[in-house]
Amino acid sequence: KQQQMHIVDMLSKEIQELQSKPDRSAEESDRLRKLMLEWQFQKRLQESKQKDEDDEEEEEDDVDTMLIMQRLEAERRARLQDEERRRQQQLEEMRKREAEDRARQEEERRRQEEERTKRDAEEKVMVL
Repeated sequence: KQQQMHIVDMLSKEIQELQSKPDRSAEESDRLRKLMLEWQFQKRLQESKQKDEDDEEEEEDDVDTMLIMQRLEAERRARLQDEERRRQQQLEEMRKREAEDRARQEEERRRQEEERTKRDAEEKVMVL
């Protein structure tokens, strides 16, 4: 790339020298024409290479953007999975507490029923 720029600079200098001559020979005019054509060619070549480099950078940027988007999507999915796992855990804990509460209530009801049966039996014995 620097070599390309150096060539363009050298051509420009020689072109300027020839253009600044008030009386050019036919040979110098022909040389000037050829140098200008070469300068245009080199300039276009330089622009083309720059465009290719820009396109490559843009493609790299596109790939970087795509990778960032994929990473963000993966993080979002992981976060949703974590939230779902926590929700399931909370649901399980709530069901477990409800089952324990029902078991305690059932046990309390059974104990009260046994006490009532025992009292009823004692009352019958006392009545007799």
